[in-house]
Amino acid sequence: MVPSQGFETLSNAAADEGISALDGFLADCHRCLRPNDEPGVLRRYDPEPEKTLPAWAHSTDHTVMLVQAVGPAVPWMRRSALLMVFSQIAIFAFLEVTLECPEDPGIPHYPMFVWVLALPGLACRLAAEVFALSLFLSCYVRLIAREKPYARMMREDEKMQAFKVMGFTTGFLVWFIVSMIFTILNGIDVVTDTLFSAVYSISLRCPANQPMRDVWTETFHQSMFGRWGIPTLDLATVIILCFVVCQLQALLPIALTIRNWEGDSLLTGETLDHQAVFDEMAEANGSASLQSLVGSKNFATCLENPPLAIGRARGAATTMAKRTWLSYVGENAVQSNLQTTLFGIAFHTANKTMTKATYQSLFSIGLGIGLTLLKLTDAMAFSKLSTLVEKTFEVEDEEPLNKDWNMTRKASLVVFRWYTKLIYAGFVVLVTALIYAAAKIFAAFYCDDSMMNLSGCVEL
Repeated sequence: MVPSQGFETLSNAAADEGISALDGFLADCHRCLRPNDEPGVLRRYDPEPEKTLPAWAHSTDHTVMLVQAVGPAVPWMRRSALLMVFSQIAIFAFLEVTLECPEDPGIPHYPMFVWVLALPGLACRLAAEVFALSLFLSCYVRLIAREKPYARMMREDEKMQAFKVMGFTTGFLVWFIVSMIFTILNGIDVVTDTLFSAVYSISLRCPANQPMRDVWTETFHQSMFGRWGIPTLDLATVIILCFVVCQLQALLPIALTIRNWEGDSLLTGETLDHQAVFDEMAEANGSASLQSLVGSKNFATCLENPPLAIGRARGAATTMAKRTWLSYVGENAVQSNLQTTLFGIAFHTANKTMTKATYQSLFSIGLGIGLTLLKLTDAMAFSKLSTLVEKTFEVEDEEPLNKDWNMTRKASLVVFRWYTKLIYAGFVVLVTALIYAAAKIFAAFYCDDSMMNLSGCVEL
């Protein structure tokens, strides 16, 4: 039998689909592998889903595993993430130099041609994502379509769907178009956040905008922080610090995945294969298409070999925890609340009159909150993986486990559960922050002075 007849050769099941480096030494422990997972075994898979892929995403080499296939995309994804960071810094610096303080209280609007500075980063980001998909999709679809002999034992559906949009099964074309739209919107959201931060940090330092600083001071004093005696924070400094923190979602994965010739991270010493770095670069780039597939990929990988599932799941939990706290909380939650506070201040000082600058601000706020709400589906996807991992420890293996290996699995489970709690805590913080941000937008129009704290409308 050959691959073209609906079979795929697994040259090394333990390395299959990127099992984490910490559990790599377990791959040679054949007592830990079931017969169907031993090297050289042919596993049946449905070739039909792969035929739906376009020519640019289709690979005829069925002996290449995902962990190997994605390697060439890593340097391009790293460069595109760095270019996007440099683009944001360039936009911030350009506005810092060119924007002038208004003579009267108010927020200057940024010139639209400043978007030219963002185009190289956005274009490179999109091109790197499409190139990564061309290497990733064929292996991914084969992984999803392969038979999973443990599915019934784990009480899971044997037939998985390759492409979904917000939980609904779709064809490849619909999924691809929607994913590219989300990637573009994510990029636009990043740029609008940068523009917002630059414009308001400059405005708050202008002499004419002393009324805005007074509004912030009084609002802070009436908050619980003011009641605790905490000194008023300089709002312009807070904006710049938040802008710096937002860059960590790209810079931290890049720094953590710089490897030496042996494949070890220079910062952590952890051994990283191409797929582990690929997943991190997808996070750094905000690649919506790859992020939407990672849940199904991790679930299918774990379902193929439950005894080894915890190794893969632990790496997935680590990546998801970083995404939750660096992107969802560190950027989306922080920016939404910062921007709604600044909108309320500007709206109040403008006597509740909408200007071009406040319309630009409202667009940035609405886009950020809307995209963040869509990301809540990630919590459901991870919950499914977490349930599967717990099941693998409920089902007894047919063969006795190596004692050292069993201890390693249990230690990995402890780490996985800790990251799971961290992820769920992050989503609770995110939802709470979004609700509070939405309330502040409502307060800008409802409250007499457009500002609110947890205790209600602020009286200025």
